[in-house]
Amino acid sequence: ELATAYNTVYVNGTVGQKLTNGLITDTLHWSEGNETREKKVRALVKNNYYAFDCSGMVKALLLWQWEGDFYKYNGNEEVNQAGLLDLCTEKGDVTDCDMILPGEFLYKDGHCGIYIGNGEVIHAANTNAGVIKTPIGDSGWTHWLKIPYVTYAEETEESTE
Repeated sequence: ELATAYNTVYVNGTVGQKLTNGLITDTLHWSEGNETREKKVRALVKNNYYAFDCSGMVKALLLWQWEGDFYKYNGNEEVNQAGLLDLCTEKGDVTDCDMILPGEFLYKDGHCGIYIGNGEVIHAANTNAGVIKTPIGDSGWTHWLKIPYVTYAEETEESTE
């Protein structure tokens, strides 16, 4: 709910920063996609948007307690989607949504998101849409993973018994 409550836009190399012309200029050459989207993204600056890429969204929401203009950045966790994949020790194939816990990291080649339950995932789409919610089956996710710094609901319930 938090990520979709804000105006968001996809900008490669970002982790939920307020969208400014300076941020766009700084990230412009980080990927060909940023150059392609530059004009449309600059038009959003005046409308109170926040910029994410897919791994930036996962880090900001699951690890850095992002909430609009605030987050607890941790440089030790500054990795892309492949780096997040490498951090995870418990993983499985996305074949049965009932086995995936809300908050778990979802991965497919070159992209990542967060499972939110009820067969849905949020991810920063490589479009002008920013953070979106989609059915898990529509996006080609291949793996679910547990990020080591996150406590999942199932783990909390077991530890209190």
